[in-house]
Amino acid sequence: MKKFFIYFAAIIFSIIAAAAITVLLFVPKDPVLDSLPKYERKEYYSSGGFQDSTDYAKYAYGIDESIISGNELLRPVTKEDFSTILDYVNHFEVVVDISQDFPSESYDFDKSAISEGDYFFISNHYEEPERAFWNYNLYYFDVDASILYYFHFNI
Repeated sequence: MKKFFIYFAAIIFSIIAAAAITVLLFVPKDPVLDSLPKYERKEYYSSGGFQDSTDYAKYAYGIDESIISGNELLRPVTKEDFSTILDYVNHFEVVVDISQDFPSESYDFDKSAISEGDYFFISNHYEEPERAFWNYNLYYFDVDASILYYFHFNI
């Protein structure tokens, strides 16, 4: 009987260890956050969905623009980028407005703050233009406020 319990305990331990390793290996990384110094403060809001999800975050930094300007992912906003950034922000705002799961009172991004000299990065899961808003991440770094805004939508 003692051998049975030892064998059983070994099996349980193996299952737990395998699960822990799987979680560690498959926890998604955030390339933009990983490319920046540690933020000072974070506000994160989510619809809580597993597959269909809407997330909005603000990461406050105490860094100067030289750290951002040297970033390999974030690129400077130009006048030509305004419409693209606004397309994603406008889409996100529609999703927030109609969502029953997202805490819409938490969304406070001011579109008038979009300006040249700030930085942004957009990753889109789909290459087809007609699916551009099905699964995306928009990062917008407001240099004046030293805040990185994160917009995520996945249908």
